[in-house]
Amino acid sequence: MKTELRTASKKVRLAVESGKAEEAKVAFQAAVSLIDQSVSKGVQNKKTAARQKSHLQLLVNGLKK
Repeated sequence: MKTELRTASKKVRLAVESGKAEEAKVAFQAAVSLIDQSVSKGVQNKKTAARQKSHLQLLVNGLKK
């Protein structure tokens, strides 16, 4: 589960760095889903998950500007 989370976050960051807005949005949605699953399974704390989602959302939103 932790490896999947890191991979999903990396996909979002790579899409943002390459400037692919649509790909970043899709990768972000997949990452958020995995983050939420990790909280429900007790892999990570809900506040850690919220921080991760917030950071990824800022990256994706910054791409639109």
